[in-house]
Amino acid sequence: MFVRVVTVLLRIVTKQSSKNSEPLSPERGRGVGERGGLFPLSLALSPFRGRGDESGGAGMRGRWIRPWILLMAALALDACSVFSKAPPKTALREIQVIAEVEANQNSATALDLVFVYDNSVVALLPKTGPAWFETKAALLSGNPQALETMSLQVPPSITVAPMKVSGRRRDAIRVLAYANYLAEAGQSPLDLTAFKRAAIRLQAKGVKVSESN
Repeated sequence: MFVRVVTVLLRIVTKQSSKNSEPLSPERGRGVGERGGLFPLSLALSPFRGRGDESGGAGMRGRWIRPWILLMAALALDACSVFSKAPPKTALREIQVIAEVEANQNSATALDLVFVYDNSVVALLPKTGPAWFETKAALLSGNPQALETMSLQVPPSITVAPMKVSGRRRDAIRVLAYANYLAEAGQSPLDLTAFKRAAIRLQAKGVKVSESN
């Protein structure tokens, strides 16, 4: 869009410059209905001329002021459109969970997949799994349109069948996985946003995520 606007403006500037450089003929110079001396009709019709056109100096500046104002306005509008663009959506299309034999110190793991739709709530999200489960109810009730969860309870030695990410969940701007792990090493949230097919592996004292084949 920006390229088209700039192209059109440059054509206007070039066309106007070409017109202004043409010699003034008696036919063009004589105003309609004027019976006396010559009247610079091209001066009156040109939207890019300043008052000093007949002297050459200030008029030349006037010819270029408006086109460049339009060009700068187009640049400003394009910059605004760039900065107002929505954040990119997640690439995630599938999630699989594999719990190893001694996952979470041989305990069942509460695992929440959190889909975020509003960038303003990202700063409100907890930094650990236990903190998420403590504040989960309040966060969901306070941001019903901005947050959505998929909750799982995964015992050790279980492989959860791949789950498709569909519908509104594909519009999420962030996807995080919170595990209520006993070991501190497994309590940090996993960012699944950039994965296409995420494989979450619950280990004895930690949680890992990788791209599934």
